[in-house]
Amino acid sequence: MAEELAAKQTVLIVEDDANTRQLLEQVFQEEGFATVARSDLAAARSAIGEFGLPDIGLIDFALPDGVGVDLCEDLRDRNVPCLIVSAYPTWLVDSVHPEPNWVSKPFDVEKLVKLVRQRLGEIAA
Repeated sequence: MAEELAAKQTVLIVEDDANTRQLLEQVFQEEGFATVARSDLAAARSAIGEFGLPDIGLIDFALPDGVGVDLCEDLRDRNVPCLIVSAYPTWLVDSVHPEPNWVSKPFDVEKLVKLVRQRLGEIAA
């Protein structure tokens, strides 16, 4: 798996709903990305320690062991773009996540993939 991660851009998916996590993992793998998918913040941080920083994070807002914004802020501090994926209302963005990087559930998979590619392109530019 480490070789796969080194060869492709990696999407870190942190989502406690197993069906959504599996869907995101499948979609991004089909789009040519390597994925590291975890169900909570502790497992995500452990995966970062094991596999290194991802190229981008897709993090659920409400997780069993905390708020996904905390991990996003940590990733951004290390120059890794991050998107919050949440069913919480978008008005919450202004109070907890000031940048426009919020994807509402239910989401359009094609638009999400496009948004991830755009964010990765901004970093590469």
